Amino acid sequence: MATKKNFSDSLSRGLRRENDLRTRVDDRFEKADHVLSDRPNGLLEPSSQRPVSGHLPPAVEALISGASVKKRFVRLPLQALVSNPLNSRSFYSPEAISARAASIQKEGQLVPVLVTPNPERAGEYFLIDGHYRRQAMQALGRTDIECCVLEQLAPIDFYRLSKALNHERESESVLDVALGLKRLREQGIARTDEDLVSIAGENASKISKLLALLDLPSSVQELMHEHPQTFGINIAYELALYLKASDTAATDALAKRIVAESLTFRKVEALRKALEQGIKSKKQLSRQYRLRDEGGQDLGTLKEWDSGRVVLDIRFDDTSKREALVDELRRRLGADAHARLDT
Repeated sequence: MATKKNFSDSLSRGLRRENDLRTRVDDRFEKADHVLSDRPNGLLEPSSQRPVSGHLPPAVEALISGASVKKRFVRLPLQALVSNPLNSRSFYSPEAISARAASIQKEGQLVPVLVTPNPERAGEYFLIDGHYRRQAMQALGRTDIECCVLEQLAPIDFYRLSKALNHERESESVLDVALGLKRLREQGIARTDEDLVSIAGENASKISKLLALLDLPSSVQELMHEHPQTFGINIAYELALYLKASDTAATDALAKRIVAESLTFRKVEALRKALEQGIKSKKQLSRQYRLRDEGGQDLGTLKEWDSGRVVLDIRFDDTSKREALVDELRRRLGADAHARLDT
């Protein structure tokens, strides 16, 4: 518990540092975007030689080029690595792990994983990027892995660096992003939606849509993990709106239909709107009338619905007037004098 608290405190300090140095950080990410424009295959492209003491790909160098960040290459025991507490990715495909293991078995580890020391535990490192490589190594029975250790990395960069790497490889689903935002809140680094906007670099509208995905049923979330290219932010958010107008079973059925029929956003939107319109048409309209006596004093209300229901709610101070009205209603409506309902 102490480690988690200290880490959260460290993250909070990192957020303050982020706000002070935002211009410099944004410049670093702009440099990364410039480099990536010439690298359509992503950030960590395999090289023919293992970079034991060489350089990281240019995009990664740009992201960590702050004056205080230093790097070194070293092999570390797998057991010394712990998952990045702010990793923006949550789901790892077993098939992809097997494919990565086969590649490493054949060609070796061509790209180091990115780690940073855990300041609270000597000899332990947070894994910033390379979770697939670590799991592949474990599947192969390996005990150590080649790493690039980033020294003096600000905690706030844990999330931003991981998100940038996953995003540029297009290996991150919108649900991964949503869960990453959730972790930012759980760790106490983001206390408000405004904090999330600042850290994630997204507008408030998109942050709101992403957070709405966390309410989707687990079965739908699993489908979104398995088919990240199918469920972009717009279709995923339509599912969240559909859930509000229906139930878990109906939303799960629609998600499966999206996958099976490759439904477009416009089609999903139309289905959601049709459902909402159907619900509105089923709602009964009502009309209410205020009743007054001869002197203009309020007596109560008369309310009617399209369904045929009528409710009369009035109060008489004069007992004789009340009895007269009740007798008149009984006469008109054919009430049985011997069938009074006691309450």
